[in-house]
Amino acid sequence: RDARAAARYFTRAALQGDPDGQYHLGLAYESNEGVPRLTDGDRRAEAQRLWTLAAAQGHAGARAALRQGVDPFGWNAWPARRPGATGT
Repeated sequence: RDARAAARYFTRAALQGDPDGQYHLGLAYESNEGVPRLTDGDRRAEAQRLWTLAAAQGHAGARAALRQGVDPFGWNAWPARRPGATGT
């Protein structure tokens, strides 16, 4: 499936408050697939915002992503978790 089409689908679901939509749209932002191009900080902030919404509704994957500070598949570490990063 086309990444942009998937992002549109997840956006509609996320806007309706669907935790799976929020979680998957967060993944799209984290991987920068099918969503508007943003700076690394902005896309990670949007992914975290979406995962926070999904986690508040009990979504286990979103909770794990927030707890680990990385996307669930390990594609992109948050800056604070990268070797040599400061602030944690």
